[in-house]
Amino acid sequence: MSLQRKEEIVENLTKVKNNMQVILDKQQRQACLVAVSKYKPTEDLMYAYEAGQRHFGENYLPKDIQWHFIGHLQSNKCKTVAVERKDPLRVFVQVNTSEEEAKSGVSPAGTVQVCKHIMEACPNLKLHGLMTIGMFGRDPSEENPDFKCLVECKKQVEKELGVKDLELSMGMSSDYIGALEMGATNVRVGTTIFGGRLLKSELNK
Repeated sequence: MSLQRKEEIVENLTKVKNNMQVILDKQQRQACLVAVSKYKPTEDLMYAYEAGQRHFGENYLPKDIQWHFIGHLQSNKCKTVAVERKDPLRVFVQVNTSEEEAKSGVSPAGTVQVCKHIMEACPNLKLHGLMTIGMFGRDPSEENPDFKCLVECKKQVEKELGVKDLELSMGMSSDYIGALEMGATNVRVGTTIFGGRLLKSELNK
């Protein structure tokens, strides 16, 4: 294990948590930090885990750590995630708030209908909230229109479908502070904690 690398990750993780706590203390609420560990070495996850981090964003699997599967989960892994679950799987509906063609997600206008389908036709799923990926390059000092749009979608879903307290997963390394200020209950932070993501071609070296 590299002591220097461990200290770096622990320091980064502590800074993110401290930044979050300043905002959350003012708002008198809590939020979940999801450490996005996709394509990171196992050692990096161990360092974060030993420092108290329990929620990780991945497309792969083991136990105890609470995995948040984000993006496109490999189809051959879906059965493993779902097998023998006694309780419905909690899901976030991704909304393409910026309406960029390169991004996945339902349009803001179609959010209610998708949520309604989950609630009425998917007994093994539980609608837990909405999520979005904000457009890159936005000014972090200004109110993010993607986050504002997701908040409005949440209000609409709750009103039309009669549900309460849906969660909001929005904000990543570059904009998680603004997302928290606008009501995010989950932020997905990777680069700020672990550094830049390795390319797939580098993983097998």
